[in-house]
Amino acid sequence: MSEYITIKQASEITGKHPDTIRHLIRKNKDSKYITKDSKGRVLIDLQLINREYKLQNPNDSEALEQTSETEI
Repeated sequence: MSEYITIKQASEITGKHPDTIRHLIRKNKDSKYITKDSKGRVLIDLQLINREYKLQNPNDSEALEQTSETEI
């Protein structure tokens, strides 16, 4: 199952600038890895983030949970 995250979350877990994440989104805008939520925010699939930036442990969602808590 796909897990979609915001640009901010992707930036925080990869250490990349949000503009770098936006560039990745533009490159893949017509793919299944990019979508929008009900508020119109662009979301990116965690699989694409892992494929592009080789996360140390893509199954470890601790960093993702921390970023999610800060947005609530």
